[in-house]
Amino acid sequence: MNYLFWVLLLVCLVSCNNEEYLPLENTLLTVEVPENFPDLVYDIEANPPTQLGFELGKKLFYDGKLSSNGFISCGFCHEQNFAFTHHGHQFSHGVDDL
Repeated sequence: MNYLFWVLLLVCLVSCNNEEYLPLENTLLTVEVPENFPDLVYDIEANPPTQLGFELGKKLFYDGKLSSNGFISCGFCHEQNFAFTHHGHQFSHGVDDL
């Protein structure tokens, strides 16, 4: 019985890792526009892209709870495989073709 206590204590101590709770570093991202692309219209300096901002945007883009029906995310129609377009459609249909 004493052996079991020490094993459980060791498991608890090993599983309590403080690294999980350290604040995340919000790294600035660089924007490289290819030479054959038009000049940017958006002022990147006004709101520079960061790693955490990028991750938040990705979560929001794929979160269906934000849609009008609470199910279909932006990423459902605007597929990454097709450069985030609604492939095969001149205009995106939206939820319920609205």
